[in-house]
Amino acid sequence: MPPSTHGSRPSRMASVYETLVTHPNSTVSSLMRQTRLSRPTITTLLDSSPRWAWSPQGRRVVSGGPAETLGAAQDAGVVIGVDLLQHSVLLAVAQLDGEIIETDHRSGTERGQLGPVRGMCWT
Repeated sequence: MPPSTHGSRPSRMASVYETLVTHPNSTVSSLMRQTRLSRPTITTLLDSSPRWAWSPQGRRVVSGGPAETLGAAQDAGVVIGVDLLQHSVLLAVAQLDGEIIETDHRSGTERGQLGPVRGMCWT
């Protein structure tokens, strides 16, 4: 279900970015249909977002002339998720397109018992 058009700015930006990830080569018009946001809202969000997060993908001929197509930048960075449980830690590293790069699960009952993970120390 598409997000509400009355959500917060971060939720609107997340909706636009998620659409760029799941529908590469999107035009502003297709983003409007997918997110149910207005053209000014989408263009303002794109203009104010970090340029490394999305990139032009080319041009597509649509009614009215060629339109720039956009997509999420594949090499823009990674997302790190950490779930701190009572006696263990779950770690996941993913690319911005959602592809999981690495996961790790460490268990331990004492402080410092979880050990290092590739240069990081869980103490």
